[in-house]
Amino acid sequence: MSTFPLTEYLERLCLPPTPLPPPTLETLTTVMLSHMKSIPFENLDVVLRATPEVIPFDKEWIVNKLVKSERGGYCFEQSTVLIEALVALGFEQVRPILARVRWGKALDQQTGTTHMLVTCVINGVTYLADVGFAGTNSVAPINLSISDEPQEKPEGVFKVSQREGYSYLEMQDRNVKTDWRPLYCWSTLPVQLPDLEMCNYFSCHYPAARFTSQFFVSKLIDNQRCFILNNTFVRRNMEGDKVEEETIKTKQRLLELIDYFGIEL
Repeated sequence: MSTFPLTEYLERLCLPPTPLPPPTLETLTTVMLSHMKSIPFENLDVVLRATPEVIPFDKEWIVNKLVKSERGGYCFEQSTVLIEALVALGFEQVRPILARVRWGKALDQQTGTTHMLVTCVINGVTYLADVGFAGTNSVAPINLSISDEPQEKPEGVFKVSQREGYSYLEMQDRNVKTDWRPLYCWSTLPVQLPDLEMCNYFSCHYPAARFTSQFFVSKLIDNQRCFILNNTFVRRNMEGDKVEEETIKTKQRLLELIDYFGIEL
């Protein structure tokens, strides 16, 4: 029996806990969007090396941090919470997926499986649900049963393609409609807990990993994507246009922005 605090999670997302929403596509869409509006992406524990120094991949610790505290987390933590929530809501075949990030990478650049996302099945159709890819991403579920066909979502047009043994999530270039930019790719091999533990440890402890070398915060606020990357604050609309950029010059301003993202240190 699940011990996941579903009522607290739904309240954290500003969703009514009763009556319990059914495991439908509409519910998944609502949960994904509400999750990204309520629980920030952040890697504060990684860059600050806060206690505990070795960041655990432990469900109870992650749930306490993201659901019961005013904190956020990175993809392994975000997706762990989403998996627990979807299972508690009655969704079927909820599974973790490990992906290789391709966004911003050269075609010949190799990448490790440093991104975690979630799939589930609704009425026989498999959907991708990703609440932990803090940059450009779909805030709505992606239908994985449709290959090479455009899917219009709130943040743009996406498609799933297959090549070289991998599934790719790609986004249509907003300016050149014939160009597609890959976000990440994954295989269909089952993912086991030791796989997640190893990839999580690498992501938050290896010196050359992105999370250990850059400070990053992201959240959907007023239907805009807001970011902190190191000492820069950026706000973009859902079309990807930059509407605000600020260089963070003082510790006081950084603390104000952290509070703006709803993070309580």
